[in-house]
Amino acid sequence: ADAGPDQTVESGKTVTLNGVNSSDEDDGIVSYQWVQTSGSLLSLSDANIAQPTFLAPDADLQGLSAEFELSVTDANGLTSTDSCIVNITQYNEPPIADAGVNILAAPGQSIVLEGSGSHDIDDGIAAYQWIQIEGNTVALEDAQTPSAIFIAPDVGQDGESFIFALTVVDQGGLKATDTCIVNVTWQNQPPLATTNDYMETSEG
Repeated sequence: ADAGPDQTVESGKTVTLNGVNSSDEDDGIVSYQWVQTSGSLLSLSDANIAQPTFLAPDADLQGLSAEFELSVTDANGLTSTDSCIVNITQYNEPPIADAGVNILAAPGQSIVLEGSGSHDIDDGIAAYQWIQIEGNTVALEDAQTPSAIFIAPDVGQDGESFIFALTVVDQGGLKATDTCIVNVTWQNQPPLATTNDYMETSEG
């Protein structure tokens, strides 16, 4: 008996159990019998053929598993058995993270990190998380929303780069990450000129 390889399939797909590689060297196989031995009961198209099918049911985020045993009988009544496992998973496309465009800013400017372009085509985004991964630490506000905010700090004459990573998580727990760079440039303040009034006096 050969029940075929274990399979992993998506909910809603048609599954084919494959016993065609079962063999008998002398008098041949005269019957097939499939029996489900574990998992939620599934309806086979025909349990007495080499390749029965069934429709994979809906599965939760953890998925589900079913095991099948194939018995084959030869012309002399001898039998052999083999089993296979079918794992059924929920179909889920991963999300796409979009941390927005890079930003050029001046010290003291309010910066909005914009991740609202992130999306998920099937079950939607469940969580956002912004973290700073480079540069002197700044105070991020609303870091668990699509749009985080911070105030650009003072920097030296060479300016400074700050890098932020956005991680998004979909309803099925799949994740994606994207980064953006905020370059803060030093601004040279003009000097402040002062004048002193004075009076010249002369004696005659």
